[in-house]
Amino acid sequence: MHLRIQLSNRIFFVTAITVGICLLAYTPSHCEVVKQTDRLAELREITGQYPPVSAAERVKRCIELLQKEMASPSAPVFGEGGGPIDTGYIQNVIMGSVCTAEHRGRIREEIRAAIADKMKTVPESDKALRERLSLMLCLAGKKSMLPQVLEIMEHHPDGFMRFQAVAAIREAWAYSGLEISDAAIDALQSVMETDNYASISFGGCFPAHDSKTKVISVSRKMAAEVLRLNGVQVRKGTEELDAKYGVARLNPLLYTKDTNLTQTVVGVLGAIGGPEAEGALQAFIWQKSSEDDAKSCVEEARQALARLRSGK
Repeated sequence: MHLRIQLSNRIFFVTAITVGICLLAYTPSHCEVVKQTDRLAELREITGQYPPVSAAERVKRCIELLQKEMASPSAPVFGEGGGPIDTGYIQNVIMGSVCTAEHRGRIREEIRAAIADKMKTVPESDKALRERLSLMLCLAGKKSMLPQVLEIMEHHPDGFMRFQAVAAIREAWAYSGLEISDAAIDALQSVMETDNYASISFGGCFPAHDSKTKVISVSRKMAAEVLRLNGVQVRKGTEELDAKYGVARLNPLLYTKDTNLTQTVVGVLGAIGGPEAEGALQAFIWQKSSEDDAKSCVEEARQALARLRSGK
């Protein structure tokens, strides 16, 4: 199924380019899961409405949609240029759609105020939503959020949240005059050197990558961009990761009920290679070889494993 998503806001464009996705996706075949196409269609109803909805209405509806995605995550897919495109990606897109480069001056202030009002109603116990609102406030230019955002960027266990924190700092700096302080520089450098939340780039989709399949950190990539724009020297290829981090990210997707996704992951593991990929493929073969509905995937895994071991 061909998925070509066009959203007007810039943060979606930044996210898609950074992950390296051409937005041609393999979608799950099971009707009971939440389709990303459906979730993003809901988002377009908010962001693409003409005349535009008010700032308060935009914030309200985007947050409601974010909460739906948090409660019922979209099924993962793989794009033609890479992935996986999972709930983290979708949540990033929703959060980034609340305030975009198009929102300047008074409208940006109104968006900030609406998010801040929502934050007042969210109990301290709902840490997950409060963290996401903090990121949205920073993205909209509320400078007092910077300490919380730096904490998320350096220490949050969810990689997509760390990436959104980097994106929030970048957008607030570019469009709201957020100062890139010494603390922010230090945090961005730490992310650039240590973040291992992996995405896969198939290459050939964008000029930034050659045709080789690569394991990259989108957080490192965007942190490096912000640092370069602030005069900090950054080593070439800082976003590239060891293949083992890609295997760790992809391994759970081998065991979904979506045959198309499993086959795609088998192929990706065969492309990125390394001992961890071989181990993941072997474990999958051992666990699934007796299941009739997994025969085609197991055979593909055997072929991929054989190619890796032969060096072809």
